[in-house]
Amino acid sequence: MRTIGIVCLLCCLVVPWQAQAGESPQDTTMQTEVAYLFTFLGASDCRFYRNGSWHTPAEAVKHLRMKYDYLHRKNLVHSAEQFIKRGASESSWSGLDYKVQCAKQPEVTSANWFTAALQQFRASKP
Repeated sequence: MRTIGIVCLLCCLVVPWQAQAGESPQDTTMQTEVAYLFTFLGASDCRFYRNGSWHTPAEAVKHLRMKYDYLHRKNLVHSAEQFIKRGASESSWSGLDYKVQCAKQPEVTSANWFTAALQQFRASKP
């Protein structure tokens, strides 16, 4: 019984990121690409700057996933580029740019960082 409960819990966590029946190929592609961006950020050694303070990759992913879920639910994003522009580039509260700083590299805007990561992901696909 306990195993079934764990499997059900995992399914609840995974299902929002899987393509649902009736979704367009464009929506499926967007979800795959945005999921990659979250995974890429979460696995990085980078800091994420938001509203005056630096955050860990895990904190950043949690925040950006919340923004993505909201935008997706409201049908306001139809591509990974739109998500980067509308959800992962600046604070909707303060209007300040998000920034990313990795290792000893200079900080860059999150828009540039995510766009480069997306291009790398697309180039790696056959």
